[in-house]
Amino acid sequence: MHPSTPSSRTRSPSLRRWAALSSGALLLGAHAAATAQAPASEGWTFRLGPTLVAGPTHPGSDQSKLRLLPNFEARRGLLTIDPVLGVGIDWQDGSGLRLRGGIGLDFSARQAEDDDRLRGLEELKGTAALRLGAEQRLGPWTVGGRLVSRLARQSQRGSTLDTELGYSLYSGPQGALSSGVSVRWMDGLYARHFFGIDASQAAISGLPVHAAHGGLMSAGLYAQAFERLDANWSGFARLNLQRLQGDAADSPVTRRRLQTTLVLGVSRQF
Repeated sequence: MHPSTPSSRTRSPSLRRWAALSSGALLLGAHAAATAQAPASEGWTFRLGPTLVAGPTHPGSDQSKLRLLPNFEARRGLLTIDPVLGVGIDWQDGSGLRLRGGIGLDFSARQAEDDDRLRGLEELKGTAALRLGAEQRLGPWTVGGRLVSRLARQSQRGSTLDTELGYSLYSGPQGALSSGVSVRWMDGLYARHFFGIDASQAAISGLPVHAAHGGLMSAGLYAQAFERLDANWSGFARLNLQRLQGDAADSPVTRRRLQTTLVLGVSRQF
């Protein structure tokens, strides 16, 4: 899959246009890199700008889509409001520890129109989600994890946990560059809803029955960069290469195991 290749399908505006935001937690990773570099302020600070996202239409898809999305953030002290974390708390201390938590959105979605194989399967939509994150800097190394738990009816629920180990290639007053490895885990509900095929779905769709269980979902590499362009403007980028594993890779709805997502954006602080 080439991130620069948009899907030829036309869709009406909805939460599924934001699905790539959660792929590999890319925007959150790039956004965290930018906010970690932002100067502290006692009052409200605001950040606004465009973000370009290229990634798969849904987990396991071989179709990519290019999206131009707004990126915004409002912060005052520990309080943070942004499109990924939602409304929550972002706490940091002098030892390099960072904790985040809030009620936001999970944009993971799967629509029948995305792929002929999905016809007869329940459509999965973006939903409210509990988001928790923690990271610790240890010299040039950073270890972290992010939990996303979908708050929806039973047939739409599921949780994923992203774990990362990163290495700082450069860090300075004007920007930062890092790369590392990332692993995504899924619980049984997420596995069943996004990758499983039960007997009734198999009868309707013609796909074979597939029992998907919780465990390892994907593993791969990432690289991200942040650059302060001037006193107010900054830019960020993140590339994520993830290969589906286990039951996710073997699912009949998976057309491509290698999932590539790219995020590019600029923003202005007010």
